[in-house]
Amino acid sequence: MQAFLDPLAAACCTQFQLSPAEGRCLAALVRGDTVNNRDLQHAISGNLQTHPKNVAVTILKLRQKLADHGVRIITAHRRGYRLDRNTKKMLAVGRNASAI
Repeated sequence: MQAFLDPLAAACCTQFQLSPAEGRCLAALVRGDTVNNRDLQHAISGNLQTHPKNVAVTILKLRQKLADHGVRIITAHRRGYRLDRNTKKMLAVGRNASAI
């Protein structure tokens, strides 16, 4: 069974060659300001019963895969994760231009 991807997550997967879970995580970060671990856990797996470290592992993989594209994910201590301002602007321009 293929996991459901909304259009933004699917575009992230295609643009950056991400797994479905990574695409959903990046899409959540694009949509939100600071996204807490619980919301990211739900975005990644759709299940809050998964191991909490799944978020940290997915963020690590995203940072590695997206570094060459200039995408920076910031850790907001005790609050979650967010995209830095320049990344947010860059992805917003790309979103308007290419449906990301």
